[in-house]
Amino acid sequence: MGAATAMMYNYSDERVFACCYDSPFCEFTKLANELCKKQVKLPNFVISGALAFLRSTIQKNNNFDIYKLEPQKFSPITSTPGFFIHAMNDELISLDHSLKLFEDYGGEKSLNVCDGGHNSIRPRHIVDKIGKFFSKYLKDVDDEEV
Repeated sequence: MGAATAMMYNYSDERVFACCYDSPFCEFTKLANELCKKQVKLPNFVISGALAFLRSTIQKNNNFDIYKLEPQKFSPITSTPGFFIHAMNDELISLDHSLKLFEDYGGEKSLNVCDGGHNSIRPRHIVDKIGKFFSKYLKDVDDEEV
C-alpha cells in the first residue's frame, strides 16, 4: 500500500519533489474483489457483503473508510514527477492498475515494467534508473527544504 499511500498524499505537500510508485493499485475495493476472485470462488454479492462488513468494522474502530482508498482520484491532480514500476508476473496487483494510474497521471512520468512478481527484488537496471530519476529531480533541493 505504500505506492497508493504516496500517490494519495504527495499531491498535497509541496515538500515532495518526486515519487517512485512500485506496484500501485487504482482502487482498494477493485483490488480486494480481484484478490477474492483469485483465492475463493464466491459470488460477487458475498464478496461485496464481506467488504461492507469490513468497512463498517474499520470505520467504527479506526475512523477510517477503506472505500476512500482510491489513488485513481489523485493520479490526474498530482503534478509531482512519478517513476512507476510494475512486475510482469505480479501475483497481487495486476499491471492494469499501474497502467491506468500512469495513463491519468498529471506530472512528468516514466513507466518501467520488469520481470518478477510483487515481492521480487527489482533488477539492477531499474534500480539504476530510480537513482537517475531522483538525481534529476532532487539536485536543486536546498538542505533546508528537505
